[in-house]
Amino acid sequence: MDALQAISQFIKDALTWRVVLDVFFMGASLFLLYRTFMRLGSWTIVRGVLLAIVAFAVANVLQLQGIMWAYSNLSQVAVIGLIILFQPELRKVLEQAVSISSKDQRYAETGIADPIAEGLFRVAERRWGALLVLPGKEPIGRHLSGGQELNARPSPAIIQSIFDPNSPGHDGAVVVEKGSLALFGVRLPLSKTNVLPYYLGTRHNAAMGLCEASDALIVAVSEERGTITLFRNGTYRTVEDQDELVGALNSQWTENSQYRPVWGPAMRKSKLVIQAGFCLAVAFIFWATIIHSQGEILERVFTVPVEYTATPADLALVGSKPEEVKIHLSGPKSELNPLRPNQLIVTIDLSKGTSGEKPYFVTEDNIALPRNVSLLGVEPESFRLTLKRIIKQEVKLKPQLVGRLADHLVLKEVVLTPESIVVLFPEEKKGQKPPEVTTTPIYLDGIKTTTAILCKIIVPPGVQPADKKWPDVQVVLNVEEEGVK
Repeated sequence: MDALQAISQFIKDALTWRVVLDVFFMGASLFLLYRTFMRLGSWTIVRGVLLAIVAFAVANVLQLQGIMWAYSNLSQVAVIGLIILFQPELRKVLEQAVSISSKDQRYAETGIADPIAEGLFRVAERRWGALLVLPGKEPIGRHLSGGQELNARPSPAIIQSIFDPNSPGHDGAVVVEKGSLALFGVRLPLSKTNVLPYYLGTRHNAAMGLCEASDALIVAVSEERGTITLFRNGTYRTVEDQDELVGALNSQWTENSQYRPVWGPAMRKSKLVIQAGFCLAVAFIFWATIIHSQGEILERVFTVPVEYTATPADLALVGSKPEEVKIHLSGPKSELNPLRPNQLIVTIDLSKGTSGEKPYFVTEDNIALPRNVSLLGVEPESFRLTLKRIIKQEVKLKPQLVGRLADHLVLKEVVLTPESIVVLFPEEKKGQKPPEVTTTPIYLDGIKTTTAILCKIIVPPGVQPADKKWPDVQVVLNVEEEGVK
């Protein structure tokens, strides 16, 4: 029955609109990350991260305290490390998210695919190298360097003249934007993966580098083999004829007006459904094993220090006072588990205190508790504190002389600088004598002649300096030999 009740309560907790939204957005994020990492060739590293997450989920279910302690203490450092490690991929995901919500529609490229394809095939026949970039929805400006403005209407002749080996800009790429050859001689970033085979050179590595970093379509012409290769979304394929190239160019511009951030048109829906379902399942398991379990309500007892603040300027706290108390807390597992006693403190505000003895109670107002954590009890729940009026008075300093001088020596005079000091002390009773304020011990046994000594001040408990700091006292001992006038 207990197991059935637990399962029933779990299902009840899971079937809420907040949980559904939580799992949906986690699943969508996982799906986007999965597709992005697969395209950028970072999936090998992600497998290790997922293995660590699975290990933590299992440890959380089985209550393996050692592993949970290690994860809880290293998780923040690990998150920072992962952000640094996957910075390009995360930036790519954010760019895709912005592109999805963007309503900006790019210029529709029409009537230029055929001259571009014809020009590139002519370049390939001559065994000249070429790079052509067709941007997608994502901005590519930060990935490019160099280049010159051209803004020419595409034609086979212009494309051949640009990639002629005798042309100054033939080694760079041409960027096609808004129906024209906008830039030429542009440098592209090299690939950071080992996807390409060894026989493809720098031009193809540059094409792969840009298609890994953006959704652009890059056309590369090999000068060694005279082949044309298309690069997009971290993949590449060889073009067999001019019609296939025209179709690829038009497909890029068509999809540019209806942005698809993760999948390509050739991706089968069944495969997408399986991947999306898997990501949702992982998100639900993550919620069930970690998020849900972290919401379990626990109770814990902490021994915490007590701090007394805002004592009125004319009063002093005297007598015995608690230095620490035990507090009984209740709250979610996620809030209580990482909580440590040194993060909690009971603060007693004495700003409204008056002279005399008064009870003080410890409540939630005296403790800065995390959200969703409540105070169940305190031991002791109250205590009595005594405040006394502070007396300000000038007190004469007394030298604390220890031992005696040699028999043939006489102490003629002791001069203190300063001779007195203003102190603050609590009033115990009316007409009480001021406290005795002395110097640190001065040992006479080793003194042979007139000597000046720098001493500290010793006062009874509860006595404070009016100037916030005790001064040093210079003590001059005038010593003479006996019988000398």
